[in-house]
Amino acid sequence: MTATPDGSGSVTVTADGTSTPCDPGGCHLTYHDSRTVRLTAVPGDEYRPSHWSGDCAGTYSDVCVLNSGTGITAEAVFEADIR
Repeated sequence: MTATPDGSGSVTVTADGTSTPCDPGGCHLTYHDSRTVRLTAVPGDEYRPSHWSGDCAGTYSDVCVLNSGTGITAEAVFEADIR
């Protein structure tokens, strides 16, 4: 599976109690069996999570939960936090 941020933050992948922070270029993770994976969007300064695209499309929070597998992709999209 591949998890990437849109450039204004980062993504942390958690599976089986182990968290893996992704670098700005994203993560390419391989699981040899299906498992539940939690993706967390971590915004950069002055940004907030907006939504997810790819296999997490339709999720409008900072967390997306899905089952791992080949060809799974998710991108965290951030927006400026204007307050």
